[in-house]
Amino acid sequence: MAPGPARFGRGMPPHVLRAESDTAAVDEVVLATGLPQGEVSRRLELAIDADGRSTLLHAALVEGRVSLSRAILLHQDTSGLGVEEVHAICARLLARNGDGSIRSERAFRRELRRQVALHT
Repeated sequence: MAPGPARFGRGMPPHVLRAESDTAAVDEVVLATGLPQGEVSRRLELAIDADGRSTLLHAALVEGRVSLSRAILLHQDTSGLGVEEVHAICARLLARNGDGSIRSERAFRRELRRQVALHT
């Protein structure tokens, strides 16, 4: 008798199990919080940091040097870059202005686009 379909993850490749567990986690958080699915997915991607690009962002979040929305934007927009490039961009964008203030949202997005183009 031929084996039947895989049940409850048995015999499934690890990448399939990971995708299913991430989807389940997103669905659970969406139901619990009411946040949109896309927002929860972006937060989960930043939190997991599968490729190790966002260690500086995690530290900046803990220290209060970056907002969650900016950290997510940085993580998303630098997704095709290597760790060193992302760290260089983060260092540049998280630095305060000469007068100690933080960048405006417009200036932050403009500089992020410029830095990504520069490092691509």
